[in-house]
Amino acid sequence: MKTAILIGAGERGINTYGAYALEHKDKLKFVGVAEPDDYRRNYFKKIHNIEDRYCVKDWKDLSKFPKIADIAIIATLENLHKDPALAFLDLGYNILIEKPVAPTIEDSIEIIKKAIEINKYIMPAYVLRFSDFYKKIKEVLVSEILGELVSVIQEEHIGYWHMAHSYVRGRWRKSEEVGPILLTKSCHDLDILQWLLGRKCLQIYSTGSLKHFRKENFPKDGSERCLECKLQNSCPYSATKIYLDMQNNGWPVNTITNDLSYEGRIHALRTTNFGKCVYKLDNNVLDNQKVVMKFDENIDVIFALDAFTHDKTRIIEITGSKGDLYGNFEKNYIEINTFSNDKREVIEVNPKYKTGHQGSDFNLIDEYLENLDSNVNLDYFNLIESHFMAFAAEYSRINNSIVDYQKYKEEKIK
Repeated sequence: MKTAILIGAGERGINTYGAYALEHKDKLKFVGVAEPDDYRRNYFKKIHNIEDRYCVKDWKDLSKFPKIADIAIIATLENLHKDPALAFLDLGYNILIEKPVAPTIEDSIEIIKKAIEINKYIMPAYVLRFSDFYKKIKEVLVSEILGELVSVIQEEHIGYWHMAHSYVRGRWRKSEEVGPILLTKSCHDLDILQWLLGRKCLQIYSTGSLKHFRKENFPKDGSERCLECKLQNSCPYSATKIYLDMQNNGWPVNTITNDLSYEGRIHALRTTNFGKCVYKLDNNVLDNQKVVMKFDENIDVIFALDAFTHDKTRIIEITGSKGDLYGNFEKNYIEINTFSNDKREVIEVNPKYKTGHQGSDFNLIDEYLENLDSNVNLDYFNLIESHFMAFAAEYSRINNSIVDYQKYKEEKIK
């Protein structure tokens, strides 16, 4: 069994890492927690039976103790990753860190270089590459049943309500604080593309915009807050629609308040950004973006993120000289067509775990714990390959230019 301290007892901290420890007491135990929110900190302390002295508001107070656990799990917001990551690496902890590693490529590189320097195991929480769904697609590609790979299209359908919650009203709405949406939301996807292909990315070009969630789109009969708005029953982004469904006590409602009563929710909608009109906020991240990439062996890859979708899912299409593949992540559905025999095979993936990200949250923790004792040789910079790709794409978008990706990456690592 491994022991861990948790830095940040938010949604992921409590309901992913904490939940895993409760279900797998033979594998992981929390012995410390740092969380400024009194309710969440004390709740986590109680359910994990943590000693008073190791239950603190500020992570710096935990860092004053000699090393008390095998792992430090960092689940704070991105802009609060760097300092605790460096501090706990120096204390000898292995690190499991929420993605992205940091809001800037420079800070991400600094953290990785520190892990290399002191030979400690660090893993960003790229849950997709540990999912049963994408593992199955990887198996298909390795089998070469599709022949010579020609193209890949990966689409992230954010979901209109999810976009409004997290990237317009929520904590990830301002790129100068947490990074661009391509990093904060979609480094998962960039990571999975380079992991699936196992080849170098050579060129990147990107385009995108903040098209809809802008002040000029504020409706004539709208109001500053949804509770007072005449359009609250017809607006697709109405906070009353998203947060006042009393049948839902989970995500995303549990991120706006600790009091999930009707009165508690109403108070949150009256006093926080979660009750404000989506056209009256200070958000600036894009609501749509396309990234066009050229990989080794002349493989063309397109990634598209889009806020304006009904379903919250990921779609992947892969074409090869001998067949093609289509997959829907949320539906755990993969379809393979082979040309020589006109055969169509449907694979319905049955995830090992019934947890977040189609079971891959727990898969990730399983493999992380196993790797701690395996002396696995890590390509440390591959762990932030998606970060290099995201910032190269942003450079391309802002400058309307094609980026020589390998050159860009090498210059950043220097």
